[in-house]
Amino acid sequence: MATSDDSPLICPYLGFQTDVQTRFTVPDDRHVCHQANPSRVIHPDYQGRCCLTSEYRSCQGYTAGWKHGLPRAARYRGRQRLTNEVQAVARIFAIVLLAAAMVFVLYQAHAASPGPVQTIPVIPVAPTSTATLTPTVTTTATSIPSQTPTVLPGTPTPGPLAETPFGFDGQWLVHRVAQGESLEMIAQRYGTNVAVLRAINDFMTVGLWADTSVVICVGCADASGLPVVKPYWVEKDTRLNDLAVQYGMDPAILRAWNGIDGEWVTAGRWLVVAGE
Repeated sequence: MATSDDSPLICPYLGFQTDVQTRFTVPDDRHVCHQANPSRVIHPDYQGRCCLTSEYRSCQGYTAGWKHGLPRAARYRGRQRLTNEVQAVARIFAIVLLAAAMVFVLYQAHAASPGPVQTIPVIPVAPTSTATLTPTVTTTATSIPSQTPTVLPGTPTPGPLAETPFGFDGQWLVHRVAQGESLEMIAQRYGTNVAVLRAINDFMTVGLWADTSVVICVGCADASGLPVVKPYWVEKDTRLNDLAVQYGMDPAILRAWNGIDGEWVTAGRWLVVAGE
């Protein structure tokens, strides 16, 4: 939602590149700070913590301007980084096309050049009897496709991917937020409510962003007694006790939350760990 009102919760210097009077009420990578010279895109995290809250009044850019440029915490280079990556891919693609064209030209030139003329001697052939061949029948074995078992919703599994319940009782699930989804839509899909989602995901303070990972308590209707957690993707095999120390947890609680039997957590799966 875009607004042009002078809200006491939104910094007046936050706006679009060509319109300082208009901005969204949630973090967006099109927002720039017009106190910077030239105006620069503000990192969405900084917008959520400062620009779109009453904390903007203590911001150095609001009170005195950015005399020494934007601080590291407020910089955002997402679009520039994407542009550089696209340019690199385009250059590699152009080099591959050029190499393929050169190979094709060389092949055509070689095929068109005349080869040496050879004289083939004529050898008289004596008549022979013609043999009749009997065709043979070849039998092709047809393999029978195997059936893949279907995992029903709510069935506890090791939870290697998103959208899969895990834990001893299948309570937890990691959901990847799609464009246009709201907390209400997600809560209705998994049989829970917005209060539970906000209680266990304490990072949802300024809004819901696409492509973020949200922990779902499947079928939970009451937030009381539920812990504050966050999703953790296991990239390599790790000892359960090491993860417990890393997040300041009791190993027994970490084991119970995630349905882990052994001492090691294998790579390629989601966990829930204690939130900050």
